[in-house]
Amino acid sequence: MSFLLFRGPCQQFNVSLFQLCSEETGRHTHIFTSHHKNIAVISIFELQPNSCCLTCFADEGYMEWVSKFVSTNKGESFTLKKPAGARLTIGDLHDTIYRGKDDELYEWEQFYLPETVKMQVVGVVENTLCLCDQLVLMTCKDRKVYAYDGEKLHEVAQSLDQLCYKNIVYPSQITYYKGEAFKDMVRTDKLDEEHRKLVTENKSEILENLKLIRGNRWVYLSLKHS
Repeated sequence: MSFLLFRGPCQQFNVSLFQLCSEETGRHTHIFTSHHKNIAVISIFELQPNSCCLTCFADEGYMEWVSKFVSTNKGESFTLKKPAGARLTIGDLHDTIYRGKDDELYEWEQFYLPETVKMQVVGVVENTLCLCDQLVLMTCKDRKVYAYDGEKLHEVAQSLDQLCYKNIVYPSQITYYKGEAFKDMVRTDKLDEEHRKLVTENKSEILENLKLIRGNRWVYLSLKHS
């Protein structure tokens, strides 16, 4: 039996409804969860084997919750409806083909998304059309789920809750390539180069104009003090 443990002032709860799914029985259990920025919430999910619900309900401490969730449910797996036949196994970086390669995690955090983020690996997906042996699933503070396929970072789910319905979108129309985080910086550098080139090409004219300006200023000061 799955359960949630809440700690915080119940009268402040802003209650919303979601579903827990069970691959084993196909039944849906309705659970009430809370969302409130001022509530100190500690969540504990003791999911039974083959349970497929990965969810988050705390506005604060999301990444800490995800880390604890992965640690508690490491090794549990279930078959996805989409992509058909794919299988998701919960785990962290050390449970992937990138075990011991913290530099890979660093690159996912630094070089793909528009801003630097802290990534938490949540599992791997196997038996997909991906040329790589595994799709590595991860999430960050935006709560979306991303999958690394050896080349690009794909946005495969809007949230961990989507995994309750046993599907991810891969390949995704929203992808990020290595170095994309710096594309705007490259444009800025290009503008700086164009500016330097413009100054160089018109150096003589610019210097002449500066001389004229200085000359006019000298004439103005002379007249002012005469």
